[in-house]
Amino acid sequence: QRPQDDDGMRQFLLYRRRKNFNVIHHNNPNRERIRNWLPSIPVHLAPTSFHKGINMSTHERFFFVATSEDFDAMLDLLYDVDVFALDLEFNDDHSYLGMICLIQISTYHWDIFIDPFQLFEEIQGQLKFVLESEHWTKVMHGCTNDVRNMQRDFGIYMVGVIDTQIMYQEYKSIGTGTVLKFDKLAAIFF
Repeated sequence: QRPQDDDGMRQFLLYRRRKNFNVIHHNNPNRERIRNWLPSIPVHLAPTSFHKGINMSTHERFFFVATSEDFDAMLDLLYDVDVFALDLEFNDDHSYLGMICLIQISTYHWDIFIDPFQLFEEIQGQLKFVLESEHWTKVMHGCTNDVRNMQRDFGIYMVGVIDTQIMYQEYKSIGTGTVLKFDKLAAIFF
C-alpha cells in the first residue's frame, strides 16, 4: 500500500481514464435551446462604482470554494445574479487527456474559485443546473476548449454563453473604429 493510493486525485484520474475509454461522440443535447437563446444583459444592475476601481486589499471579495458548505453558499450568490463571467484552468502536462483543475466565476461583487477535485459531484449536479440554464448569461473569452472540457470532464453542455473573443473578431470585421461598451457591443450581435 503506497501513500499516494489513498489520495483523492488518484481516484479522480482513474475515474477519468475509465470514463474516456468509452467516449461516444454525439450531438449536444441542448442544441435547440442554444439556437433559440438570446442573452439578456441587465447592465442597470451593475453597481455605479464598479468601473471606478476595486479595492484588492480586501479579502471579502474573493471566495475559495473547497467544501460542500462553501459550495452551497456560492450557489446562493449565483442565484442572485443574471450574468457572470466564467473561466476554466486546464492542465495536460502529464496526461494525454488533461483535466480541469480550477473553475473561476466572477460577478459584479464576487470572484469565486472552485476546486473541482474536492467538489466533483457537486459540480456534476448543482453547478450543472446553473451552467445548462438559459436563465444565466455566461460571459467567456475564447471558450472553445473550455466548453469542450466541461462536456468531457463533467458532462455539462452549457447554454447561454457569450464568447467575447468571437464578438471582438466580428466587431473588428465591421470596422467602425469607435469604442463601445460591452452592453452596446452585445446588442449589435444579439
